[in-house]
Amino acid sequence: MILYTMMPNEQIFPQESVSETEMVVYKNVPLYVQRNENSCTIVRIASTNPSDYLDKSLSPGQEISLKQY
Repeated sequence: MILYTMMPNEQIFPQESVSETEMVVYKNVPLYVQRNENSCTIVRIASTNPSDYLDKSLSPGQEISLKQY
């Protein structure tokens, strides 16, 4: 894919900071999460199983408790 644009690469392909996210295993599914004070917010699913992406409780933006994983 070739993009002909004047926009900087950082605006087209935003990079997440490695220090902001960490990988955890929750319900046997690898997830990238951002830690909050009492919970974690799911940023990305890192699973190769397609059925994991259909689980609403694992969708990005959902909060999970620190005690559950």
